[in-house]
Amino acid sequence: MLERKGISKKIRFELFKRDKFTCQYCGRSAPDIKLEIDHIKPVAEGGDNHLLNLLTSCFDCNRGKKDRKISDDSILKKQKTQLDEIAERREQLTLLAEWREELLKYEKNTIDLIIENIQLAYNNKFTVNETGIIKIKSWIKKHTVQELLDAIDISSNQYLKNYDSLEVEKFFSMIPKIAYNKKLFAEKPFLEEIFKMCTVCAKKFFYKEYYKYKDKLLKFYLNLEEQGVSMDKINAELWGIINNSRNYTEWYNNMEGKERRDVVGEII
Repeated sequence: MLERKGISKKIRFELFKRDKFTCQYCGRSAPDIKLEIDHIKPVAEGGDNHLLNLLTSCFDCNRGKKDRKISDDSILKKQKTQLDEIAERREQLTLLAEWREELLKYEKNTIDLIIENIQLAYNNKFTVNETGIIKIKSWIKKHTVQELLDAIDISSNQYLKNYDSLEVEKFFSMIPKIAYNKKLFAEKPFLEEIFKMCTVCAKKFFYKEYYKYKDKLLKFYLNLEEQGVSMDKINAELWGIINNSRNYTEWYNNMEGKERRDVVGEII
């Protein structure tokens, strides 16, 4: 005598989803009815718990049917539909696998292109190691190939002079920062001018900490912009403060003084 095996909650749920929580005999749906699992080929006749032998039934249809099978034609149609769905899912999985393979090839080609340009920048005197490749992989998730190629050119022009190891390390580390800044400047042009001011201040006042200047300059800019002052006039005012200050303390006090006074009238 065959022993009826229990159907797990996971299989029950998957089956209900497949059949859209609808009785496959009468067409009624939950929550108006109580759903059960029915065997197309009854367990008493050797039917198993494979999804192809299961369907969703309401309580009334299931209990009234007992061990009587639905018509052979209905069984064939139901199994044909299930097989078609499985075939379609397999095809989709194959397409997904091919798509993933294409993505991996594209990623590898992109990485190879970036590495080639990096090594050309320092005349192939150094090679990109595994750590560098991992970093490049993170770059290409955030930036386009062209953005990175442009950043390589800019970084090499700025930081590669003698091609020693320190320069090469600096050149490499600045590539994603330059790519990020270029994108940022395209969205907010005023930031590029402020970054230039920070660079000048760091050199002129001997305080190399770039961000000592950025927050104060940016705050000054945004306050005036909010009051309707044009970007050109704000830039002129800020450059004027930089040029007329002899050291960091004087620059800081001049900025503080301008912030305390109502400078909008002066600038307009």
